[in-house]
Amino acid sequence: ETMDVLLMFVAKEDTYGNDGTGDYYIENGKPRRRDYAVENSAPYIYGGAQIIKPWMLKDFEENRFGLVKLFDKAQKEGRLACVIHKGKWFHVGTPEAIKIAEEYL
Repeated sequence: ETMDVLLMFVAKEDTYGNDGTGDYYIENGKPRRRDYAVENSAPYIYGGAQIIKPWMLKDFEENRFGLVKLFDKAQKEGRLACVIHKGKWFHVGTPEAIKIAEEYL
């Protein structure tokens, strides 16, 4: 009842294979996406897992779909929430990042 989007975050220090700049802050218990134009980093990485209320997708009429637009809408309306993953997290979106994960494992 209090959220439309729930995101999984990971503290930067628990991540491997990413650029290390971070994506979100948590302020007054609510997530806020960093302003990339003026903020160089943020303490939390968006880990790629989310729960979104289906009605938010209903009227999305753009040729190129991006979930971040839904995240920003929920944030603006005060209905964005997060859960912090307690453990290590590996980005595996590049060959270099995959190598880091494989070496760790």
